[in-house]
Amino acid sequence: LRSDPRQYDDFWWHRLNNRIDYRRSVTNHCRLVNQHPAYTQLNLVTSITSTRSNIKNGEDQMAEFNEVYQRAQYYDIVFNRDVTHEIDFVMEVYRQHHNGQSPTSLLDLACGPGYHARNFALRGLRAVGLDLRTEMLVFADELAQRDHVNVEWLSADMRHLTLSEPVDIALNVFDGIDCLLTNDDLIAHLNTIAENLTDRV
Repeated sequence: LRSDPRQYDDFWWHRLNNRIDYRRSVTNHCRLVNQHPAYTQLNLVTSITSTRSNIKNGEDQMAEFNEVYQRAQYYDIVFNRDVTHEIDFVMEVYRQHHNGQSPTSLLDLACGPGYHARNFALRGLRAVGLDLRTEMLVFADELAQRDHVNVEWLSADMRHLTLSEPVDIALNVFDGIDCLLTNDDLIAHLNTIAENLTDRV
């Protein structure tokens, strides 16, 4: 651990600069892709979105770098990974704090293509994937159908949501919380999540 607070400032400033440079490169790549004739093939996402009645509409208020998020397939190329160990870890932490009981339901917040929701559902457990972008959820649903798993997809604002049933775990990972830009946003998010969690102890 760093004992000098100034070293913390240098460390986080370096991470911030790396993140900004990385996101700029991804955004610029998507702009180049958008200019390529082959990109027109991806317009099918729009038509699929209008026919998926199981995806509920939410207000598009907070999503950052929309140009990246609207191109779900390209997002998946960059971020796709095996999250098995991450879900294993989350489930083990839950057991440690619930007298050995295993969780039965999970909410994957800012889920994108639903990596964590789909992995949880593969275990035969109830999974909900929430994202503000319906394009992401359409793509996530296609992947879930490919994997033969059932996930409830919800397009909603993570500051204001109501689930059909409460969940044991609400998971917000991989910079998903970055779109909450103010303290009020963060407090609203935590309050609405608390209202949608089970009372298991």
